[in-house]
Amino acid sequence: MFPASLTSQASMTENKCTLAAATFAQSGSSVSSTEICTEAAESLSKVRSLSKALSDATSVPGSECDADVLSNAGSSSSDDDTQSGISEAQDEKQHISMQRMINSFVSVSEPPISIEDYLQRLWKHCKCSDSCHILALIYIDRLIETCPNMAVTPLTIHRLFATATVVSAKIQDDDSQYPNSYYAKVCGLSVLQLNSMEANFMSLVAWNLFVHQEEYDERLNQVESLCASWGLPAASVIAHLAMH
Repeated sequence: MFPASLTSQASMTENKCTLAAATFAQSGSSVSSTEICTEAAESLSKVRSLSKALSDATSVPGSECDADVLSNAGSSSSDDDTQSGISEAQDEKQHISMQRMINSFVSVSEPPISIEDYLQRLWKHCKCSDSCHILALIYIDRLIETCPNMAVTPLTIHRLFATATVVSAKIQDDDSQYPNSYYAKVCGLSVLQLNSMEANFMSLVAWNLFVHQEEYDERLNQVESLCASWGLPAASVIAHLAMH
């Protein structure tokens, strides 16, 4: 841009110099054309020198490439910032969703029934095999591992065992399953609450419900050993293990 403009300016200066010389010649002036154009020539020389310098500067090899690199670098930085913002928003959304699922297991107040009596109630009326009690404990362990924010407290343990027992009964005892309307009455929950808690439980453990025989045997031996050493029923030992 600049070299073209300056070249045009140089041409105009040269034309003015020629025109001035011709005018003075026609008028019969004794001043020579060289003297007349001295100042213009000096201006012309300066313009041409500046024009050449600017032309050389804009034709430096790689200058366009460098500009592209800077432009692309700016775009990349902007894209990275945008992507980072999207990732943070997604993480925040996922955190909120997980917290809502966790909150579904939190009772407003501590249930009036003890956890030991509550487990006895579940085992009696859900009519599931003894293995379901061990599976329920293992499932709660997995839930805590995948959700560090999940705390097993007097406000959550009843709902956790209610849900884990229903899930384990459906996994282990295919022939003795009941509809959730029945399980909800046994657990002291509404059908809507149990349905929501069951879905949330499965999502929070990432549907990881398969238990290897070695893991099951290890947990079973622990429960039986503590029952013998403490002289406590299985319900008390299992509740203690879940909370610790």
